[in-house]
Amino acid sequence: MRKKTIACLLAPLVSAGLLAVSFPARSRPVLGIEFSLSRDDLWRVVHRVCIPASKISLPFPCTKVVQLDDGVAGYAILPVGPGHILTVPTQRITGIESREVFSPAQPNYWQAAWEQRARLDDDFSRKLDRSDIALALNSAYGRSQDQLHIHTACVKSNVKAALAATRVGPNWSRMTTSLGGSSYWVRWAPGADLSALNPFEMLPQDLRRSRAAMARQTLVVVGGWDRNHAPGFFILNDQAGARDDGHGEKLLDFECAR
Repeated sequence: MRKKTIACLLAPLVSAGLLAVSFPARSRPVLGIEFSLSRDDLWRVVHRVCIPASKISLPFPCTKVVQLDDGVAGYAILPVGPGHILTVPTQRITGIESREVFSPAQPNYWQAAWEQRARLDDDFSRKLDRSDIALALNSAYGRSQDQLHIHTACVKSNVKAALAATRVGPNWSRMTTSLGGSSYWVRWAPGADLSALNPFEMLPQDLRRSRAAMARQTLVVVGGWDRNHAPGFFILNDQAGARDDGHGEKLLDFECAR
């Protein structure tokens, strides 16, 4: 998540006294309020505001809070502007490198994020095709918040076109077309939704075994159709390096241009 986005989200909460935010020496005004951002602010919004408010069925600024029977694992849905929705665990999970993402006891955060696509239809007052929708999770080096969050938004039109022109199968292959200045790996996963898929588990095993390697990964899931017009998903993977911060969010278009 980019700092400007989270700043605009948090400012009204600070002004209303709903969220205590530290004020380090370096700060900047947002909506007339002087404060600066910490990498825990997203977690504070969900943990200190959305979850308590959900107990009286008013989970603002989240639109939904779902918790499992254990009262710990679950997720919150947090819109951060038209065309941009976050799915955030209600449990403290730092990011893609956290071992919890492989636990079968966790909710399917990717499916929860995919289910938010109907809100994008409302935001843009038109029915979007599945191939217009993407989910993105940034690497530890490409994020500004240290709480796992999956972005739901439209995919950039040039990315959509590049994927439609790509011959892709069930195994990882390197794309010949650069996306957002990065060289992505891609594979195809059939299915109308993600209820039976876990993109984390689709990463190569050598990456999944290493927390350090996982911290460098970014995942982007884009809806699509195969050559027989059966539904499925393009699973995209890139990793942070010397010239790439693993910021899969850059493939998203929050304006949803046609």
